[in-house]
Amino acid sequence: MKIMDKLNDLFSYNKYYKMSIDDLEKEASKYHIGGYFDGRIVRREKIIEQLIAKDNAAMFKKALVISLITLMIVFISLIVSIIAILR
Repeated sequence: MKIMDKLNDLFSYNKYYKMSIDDLEKEASKYHIGGYFDGRIVRREKIIEQLIAKDNAAMFKKALVISLITLMIVFISLIVSIIAILR
């Protein structure tokens, strides 16, 4: 069961909600995320919101690369099929 929990945390945003303030601050400084200190307190939700936005951007880039690779494979398959038909 622990393996499933770890996989779920890896592919979801639960990991951020389970982190302590210190861990969130380390994560925020690691990715140069600012604007989460309110003069008196650290705004936990602001850090989590920005980390989720970072993750979404990374997922979009990966999805774009995968889509482009798939499109190239389909295009190459189409060309090979056309060449095979014309012979």
